[in-house]
Order: sequence, then structure tokens, then C-alpha cells
Amino acid sequence: MNKSNNDKGNLGHRGPTDQITNREKSVIKTVSESFVSDLLLAPLGEGLQVYQETIDELYDGKARIRICLKCGDINSTSKLSKETHICTKSFDKLAFPYLVTTSWLKLRDFFLGGAYVDILQKIGVKATPARKTKIRTPVEAKIEDVVVEEVVEEIVEEIVEVRETGK
Repeated sequence: MNKSNNDKGNLGHRGPTDQITNREKSVIKTVSESFVSDLLLAPLGEGLQVYQETIDELYDGKARIRICLKCGDINSTSKLSKETHICTKSFDKLAFPYLVTTSWLKLRDFFLGGAYVDILQKIGVKATPARKTKIRTPVEAKIEDVVVEEVVEEIVEEIVEVRETGK
């Protein structure tokens, strides 16, 4: 797969050493915000289990980025720390570790690979389609604005269909 196909937004999975495209990062950020909102719907007991499973899936101690499991923000470890992060969700039900050190590869596998849909289905919560976000790619002359919601909805529908039909 060449670089030009990646720039066009191919969301297919590649080898572990491949770079994550800017488009994939934008989709991941949008899906993560919807995912953490869906997590709030979990009953307390199941919610703790879901948070732990999510942390187990995403944690990579050697990585240089973090995700906030309260608001879905993704940023570098220096910019997203307990001291510097002002979470958009000001509540704190429990003192769980909500800032998780992770990598883009783990985030891609989790959010674009459908693991987050499995976790939500375990607790009976349907994944909410992400809000519309227009993205500008680095190759603006070749690619028009992309509505991320449509891409995310297609991914979720494909994941659910595969799980239901086994195909």
C-alpha cells in the first residue's frame, strides 16, 4: 500500500510498523469522544469492569501519547497529564485512572478494529455514531472535506454486521 492510498483515507489495517494517517487520527479522536460518552451509560459495577477492560486494551507504558477516558481527548504525554489536563467532564464519580498512556497503533486497533463496540455490547450499550467533524487532509488540492460521521457509521455497521452474521 503506497503513501497516496493512505492519504486518501484508506482505513484498512496494515502492519504494526506502518504510520497512522492524519485521517485515521481524526477518526480515532472523534470515535473516542463518542465512546467515552457511551461509557457514562454503564451501570456502576459494570462500568468499573468496562473501564478496566478498556485500560487493559489501550495501555502501553512506553508510548508517548495519552487518552482521557472521561472526555476522549488524545494528546502527547507532556500535554495530557493530571497537572495540565483540564477535562471537559468536570465530574469524578470514582478515582479511576482516567489518563491512559497508549499508542496510535493500540488506539487504531481498539477504535477502528471494533474492540470498543464489543466492550459496549457486553454492557448492553449501543455505540453512538460520532458527531460530524470536517477534516482537512495535508493534500487539500486532491481531497475535499470529509464528514467523519459517515466513515464511523460505516465502520460500526460493518463491525456489527460481521459479528451478527459471522461473515
